[in-house]
Amino acid sequence: MVRTLLGIPPSAADLREDLSWFLDMIRDCHDVEVMFGFAWGNFRYPAQWQWERLTVSTIPSEIAAQEAHGDGRFGSDDLYLRVNSLGCERLYCHHTDVHFTTDDTAELFQRQQQRWRELGWETRDAEPA
Repeated sequence: MVRTLLGIPPSAADLREDLSWFLDMIRDCHDVEVMFGFAWGNFRYPAQWQWERLTVSTIPSEIAAQEAHGDGRFGSDDLYLRVNSLGCERLYCHHTDVHFTTDDTAELFQRQQQRWRELGWETRDAEPA
């Protein structure tokens, strides 16, 4: 069953810290896909937004490059991360929140929910992004 957890961080800095934590968690995954969405995707891609396969270690520099070009800003523009081997997707949303979608067992969902709550995030079930 596909479930989506919405996580609302206490601050924008917590959102960036969560990205660092997530990238560290998936650092050994070789099936990570990234898509820059609303609105920096309009500058990055010639037509439609598209999934890109990037190594986990290059994702922060790709984000920084987009920000340096003035094409967008993390937390103000959508960034999608998909990890096929884990059966999950994360949307770092332009509303400064995170949509975590998984078709994995409830364990992955529950671990994420518990982590965010321990860090003071507001969480709730949401519709898949």
